[in-house]
Amino acid sequence: SLIATAVAAAGGKMPNDRVYDGRDMLPVLSGQSKGPLHKTFYWQSRHDDKWAVRHGDWKLIAEDNLYNLKDDIGETKNLAGENPEVVKKLETLMRVWRSTMEAETATLLSPKP
Repeated sequence: SLIATAVAAAGGKMPNDRVYDGRDMLPVLSGQSKGPLHKTFYWQSRHDDKWAVRHGDWKLIAEDNLYNLKDDIGETKNLAGENPEVVKKLETLMRVWRSTMEAETATLLSPKP
């Protein structure tokens, strides 16, 4: 996330009392890390119920559009019908991520005693 990266660039540390949606990208930007920061990426629109999840070579957009980005970077061939097990796995990843983010938001917004 931009916040975690900005904090790291300023020499600070993020508090560890909550879950953050994102990580410090400084190691990748500075060339210290060659691998990916995340195994899974999540996108969620704040204005409607549009979402997407990418895990490995697979990207699922809103439950019924599945693409293998290794073979189809332009997302031209929807493989959802041919790969229901991948659709189910990515939907589960998205549900778990959403619950984690919703629970954290509820915790942050609840009144403090």
